[in-house]
Amino acid sequence: MATDTKFEGWLGKDKESVKGTMEWGQFEPKKWTEDDVDIEISHCGICGSDLHMLSSGWAPTPYPCVVGHEIIGKAVKVGKNVKHVKEGDRVGVGAQARSCLQSDCPDCSNGIENHCHRESISTYGSVYPRDEGKSYGGYATHNRTNGHFVMNIPDGLDSADAAPMLCGGITVYSPLKRYGCGPGKTVGIVGVGGLGHFGVLFAKALGADKVVGISRKAEKRDDVLKLGADLYVSTDEDKDWQKHNAQTLDLIICTVSSAKMPLDGYLSLLKTHGTFIQVGAPDGGELPPINAFTLLMSGLKVGGSGIGAPWEIKEMLELAAEKKIKPWIQKRPMKDANSAIVDMEAGKARYRQHIKPRVSNVANVSNVSNVSKFFYQPSHLQEQQIEPSEIMPNTQTVDVPHLGGIKAAYQTSGPVDSSKPTLILINSFTTSSELYRDAYKNEALTSVMNLVSIELLGHGQTRAKSENWTYWDTAIMNLQVMEKLGIEKAFVLGTSQGGWVTVRMALLAPEKILGIVPLGTSLDYESPRSRDLGCWHSVEPLAERITGEFGTTSNKPTPDFTPSTDFCNFLIDVGFGKEECPEDVRKFWNDEIKKNYQGDEGRRRIRMCAINLRDRDGLHLRLSDVVCPVLWLHGTSDVVYSVANAKEEIKLFTNSPDAKLEVIEGGQHFLSASNPKEVNEHVIAFVKKYGK
Repeated sequence: MATDTKFEGWLGKDKESVKGTMEWGQFEPKKWTEDDVDIEISHCGICGSDLHMLSSGWAPTPYPCVVGHEIIGKAVKVGKNVKHVKEGDRVGVGAQARSCLQSDCPDCSNGIENHCHRESISTYGSVYPRDEGKSYGGYATHNRTNGHFVMNIPDGLDSADAAPMLCGGITVYSPLKRYGCGPGKTVGIVGVGGLGHFGVLFAKALGADKVVGISRKAEKRDDVLKLGADLYVSTDEDKDWQKHNAQTLDLIICTVSSAKMPLDGYLSLLKTHGTFIQVGAPDGGELPPINAFTLLMSGLKVGGSGIGAPWEIKEMLELAAEKKIKPWIQKRPMKDANSAIVDMEAGKARYRQHIKPRVSNVANVSNVSNVSKFFYQPSHLQEQQIEPSEIMPNTQTVDVPHLGGIKAAYQTSGPVDSSKPTLILINSFTTSSELYRDAYKNEALTSVMNLVSIELLGHGQTRAKSENWTYWDTAIMNLQVMEKLGIEKAFVLGTSQGGWVTVRMALLAPEKILGIVPLGTSLDYESPRSRDLGCWHSVEPLAERITGEFGTTSNKPTPDFTPSTDFCNFLIDVGFGKEECPEDVRKFWNDEIKKNYQGDEGRRRIRMCAINLRDRDGLHLRLSDVVCPVLWLHGTSDVVYSVANAKEEIKLFTNSPDAKLEVIEGGQHFLSASNPKEVNEHVIAFVKKYGK
């Protein structure tokens, strides 16, 4: 895609840019449509999300990237289809640049576009479908965004005050309003930092009888009370804070982004039938466990909220203008953009920051210094924690109907671009979509294809209502996930047991599967034939685990279950190689496996995973029904399944137009991890050949 338009801004060119190495330069905005608005930027907030996008913290960033999603400016070009904005209007853009906006979308048609599951384009760092280009944010001279997500800024609301409301403000305003903040209610704001200070301001503006600020540090008290809070609770200062404040709050908005926060303690502050809404998002999205009895005894409601819909932002801005809500702000020159980012990363920034660039033709950074400014708020109120990301999290879930309901977990390399082929990635036994984490950083791959990694039943964050399932069920689930994500056709790559699922998907939906790529697998059951060809004999060791560590029956509760380090290392040794696996990789997968299989629910899932692996059905007599191309990749150092077996089984794809085995010297069982270069080269060539 090429356009005649060039904008300029601060370009993050790699993950090191979060350390203050952004460069001023030109970039091409997305392709113009008559639904769009071009904005000459006057102010842009700095959000914690910007730092994580610059550093590829939640997902691989499509560099170069211009961050910033709290944008205020003047509309300088307005598409014919945009009716509520005219040239010269003062307008704003938040964290969302587009959704599907279809009349049959259950989210968009009901005014909750921020939760659209079909298409959600972030204001920066997203790739538009149909070769429209990328989204670039507000650390720039101009921004181009779909008009539906461009807001008019009310008179009486200063641009410097309005900018940080477009993400930070709406992130707390939306759940406050939606969950009943108002007269007669006592509201708690947990974490009085960048988001939390807006929580206090808007809770008071909405008329709550009492607003309680809750944070760690005692030195925040004076400032939080000045913001309008009626009470401040320092959890560091008062060791009995739970006892002293038990059952006093109707609603809690939690902005804390820490997997170690005292979540059960916060819940104890709620009255019977109280509501707790989480808006902070730690890396990976993992929150502390909640004791079921904490919820049951008080009838509590626990939920989450992410940014807000356009109508909610408009409503919030009008309230802010009416109530004269003003965040505390300071100013810095535009030339200090990089140092402002560094300060934000170090926790020195106060509340939220925003940029004020008034420049249209910037040749170099020196031209910027006298015409553009940063604003930010008092730093000692900034929590040393991450604000919630409006960028796609590492792992997302989608509901599909198979087996009475499955919450299927997946990762993508970005919004699915329908102009490119898609490769579905399927993980191996007890791993997760993190097995392919390096693939998302590979521009050679992502420039050619969309990557979508789906976690199998019993694996990662995928959860099913039914405890019992087979690999055929996983194949059906994957096809339903494709349908939910709007993927009509795809290639499928699977490691080890993932290879078995690729074949099942090709058999169940030949019209949808363009080609399959099994890695380090065998398509037989655990047979004497495969063992004679050098494949492992897993029946006995798995039987020992099933009757021992994982439990003879699924009916005996084991609330403290965690997979043993011995079991984790066994899997790591066979997958990555006992001697070859680096210590950091070994530690990562020990932590990942243990995290994904905690407690009785985790034991039940890992037990069923082991049963399926041991008792799977063979596919030999079905392989002649596969009609798509097959690229089988196998490593010579695979200790689980042999090259000799692969050479025999590839011959069984008699009706495939092209069934080929490629042997990779020294490759381990987890071939994409041990030999990514060779695997990627073969996959790119395969997808290019058959993805036209």
